Amino acid sequence: MHVTCDHCDSDYSVPSQLLGGEGRPLRCGECGSRWWQQGEQSTMLTRSGRRTLVVSSNGRYREEAHRFTSFFDGISNRFAAQPDDATALASQRFQRLRETRGQRRYRESTAIVEAEFKEIRDFAQMRDTMRVWLPRMIAIGLFASAMLVLLLAA
Repeated sequence: MHVTCDHCDSDYSVPSQLLGGEGRPLRCGECGSRWWQQGEQSTMLTRSGRRTLVVSSNGRYREEAHRFTSFFDGISNRFAAQPDDATALASQRFQRLRETRGQRRYRESTAIVEAEFKEIRDFAQMRDTMRVWLPRMIAIGLFASAMLVLLLAA
């Protein structure tokens, strides 16, 4: 059976016996998005509690066995008897959670780079300031010490 990811439009060829008659949850091996693939003899109200099948572009298939994935599959199966819009809303929510988690990681890594760049920029600015003011401060200090010596000698 030919399936296409709704999110990234990757095309996969999955044997129909892996989907079964009623269908199966699938996960894209490229982008990680999930969807319900209808089987050949599909009915909307009966969805099995099987694990999600991960399809890859290299032609390999595997069932997810991670404990958190099975937790999310259990949540998805709770919505299985409801209309498809409730399942779609749940999958959109999980997609948003995954995207916000990725955005947060990106912001944290960017903040670290920006902080390091700011430290380098601040050091360069201080160095340039010292190049200008240090000779002037030395000249003023020498002049003040010479005046003090002359004042004490008199």
